[in-house]
Amino acid sequence: MNITDDLLTNLGEIIGSNQNGENVYKIFTTCKELFDKEKAAFVIDPNRKLLLQGVFFKREDTGRLTVILGQKYIDTYRKDSSLHHTMLIHELKHLYDCYLLKDEFYKCTYNKRHWFEFQARFIELEFIQNYLVEKFTLSRLEDLMLKCFENNDFNYYSILFSQVSYNVFKQFQEMETDYLNNKVSVEDIVKEVIHGSHQLIFEYLTITDDYKRYAYFIIIKSFRNCLEDIILKRNDEPDILFSNLHEKYFFDLDYLYQKMYEIIDNYNEENKNYLLQLQYSLEENYTVLITQPFHNQA
Repeated sequence: MNITDDLLTNLGEIIGSNQNGENVYKIFTTCKELFDKEKAAFVIDPNRKLLLQGVFFKREDTGRLTVILGQKYIDTYRKDSSLHHTMLIHELKHLYDCYLLKDEFYKCTYNKRHWFEFQARFIELEFIQNYLVEKFTLSRLEDLMLKCFENNDFNYYSILFSQVSYNVFKQFQEMETDYLNNKVSVEDIVKEVIHGSHQLIFEYLTITDDYKRYAYFIIIKSFRNCLEDIILKRNDEPDILFSNLHEKYFFDLDYLYQKMYEIIDNYNEENKNYLLQLQYSLEENYTVLITQPFHNQA
C-alpha cells in the first residue's frame, strides 16, 4: 500500500460510521467510491513546496477527476496530523461538487465559484468539530478556524487563507436574496453599492498598516468582482431594467469601478509581494500544532 492509498484509508478510519457530520460523511463515502472505481485519482506534483498550497482539485482535459498533492504534503504526511486530513476533506468537497454538477461546476459565475470555496471551508469546519476535536492535537490553522467561527469572523480567515472577502460575497448574496423576496429594489442595491465603493476606496487610500492595506486590497478586489458579476447578470435580465438604472447612475458606477480597477492595477505588485511574505509566515506559524510557539510575523 502506498501513501495515496493511506490517505483515504486513514481518513476512513477517522470518519468510520460516524454520521454526526452528515455532509462530511456523504462527501467522503461518495468520493471513496469514485477512487475505488478509478473515476478519480491522486496525482503528485513535486513542484509545490508550501504545505498550505499543497493540495488542490482539478478536472483534467480527459474528464478525469484528480486531487493534486504537493511534495511537501506527501513528505510531511502522518496519520496523526489533523491538518493533512482537513486539507484533504476540503478538496474532496470540490471533487464531490464537480462530480455532481459536471460542466456547471466550471461554467458558473465568479461569485458562484467562490461560494464553492466557502462551502469547502465550511466542510472543513464540520469535519474538525465532529471528527477531530478532543481526538487530535489540532494545528494552529484549525484552531484559528474554530475561533473565527466562534467569534463570527470568518472574513478574517477567508482573507488570510483564501485571498477573498467572505463578508463582501455575503453582502452581495443578501442583496440579491432581498431583491428576489421583494424587500429591496434594484435601485436600492445600486445606491448601496455606490456607498460601499466610496467607503472602501477612501479607507484603502488612507491606511498605512501593511496588513490592513493588504486586507482592504482583497476586499476591494472581491467587491469589484462581485459588482462586475451582478452588472453582467442584471444586463441578462431585461425585466429588472438594470440597464436603465445603469444609465441613471452611470457616472458614479463607472468612476467607482474604474477607481477600484486602478487600485488593483497600481497596487497589485505591492500586495503580491506582501502576500508572498505572508504565505511563508502562515506556513511557519499555522501548520504547526497549537502547543508550539509563534515565530516572527510578516
